Amino acid sequence: MATLPERPDVMRDYFVGMVVGARNGNVEDARDVLRDFADTVENVAILRYPERAWSGPVPWQIAEYLAAAFRLILGGTNPARALNLVGKKAGRTKGKATTHNADALAAAFYLLTRKQSRPDGTVVGGLTPEQANRALQERLGVDRTTIQRARRQNQPFAYPKLISDEILKSVLKPYAAHVQKILDESKTSGGMNPSNSRRRKRVG
Repeated sequence: MATLPERPDVMRDYFVGMVVGARNGNVEDARDVLRDFADTVENVAILRYPERAWSGPVPWQIAEYLAAAFRLILGGTNPARALNLVGKKAGRTKGKATTHNADALAAAFYLLTRKQSRPDGTVVGGLTPEQANRALQERLGVDRTTIQRARRQNQPFAYPKLISDEILKSVLKPYAAHVQKILDESKTSGGMNPSNSRRRKRVG
């Protein structure tokens, strides 16, 4: 993206021209529209109180959601999928035993690696990437390569200041019950124990 002009009137004309170009089918202008919006939201997201700092007419939660979707679109994700405008069946796709919901899988992985405080004062999550991989493999029957591919397709999920825990929980709904059990185990054991995880797999 080109360097933005400093004068307000020139900047306004710049954005108007960019939007007009996007509407007329200019792909680069269309990408710049998405990129500029995502950049603006991300610059606010790094602040201590982003909701207070956000002054746009669009509520912060909506802006955050759209910015994350725009990043996915810019990265090559189908727009309808990035915006969750298409239906997604829970878990595996019927008739394809090894097919998983990539968005939900990535959201589950990244939520498991984040520490979360519960109302009762306990802390869950905070798993290492290896522990999260193993837990999802055992619970969902998914292979490591599929998890890694889902993570690459949804890299913005790795940034808590851009993608909140609540957004991840919404995206991972197809696997919510499994993720809840993994988090409960991480609480009771003070963090997922790889040796315990392997032992459960042999017995099961």
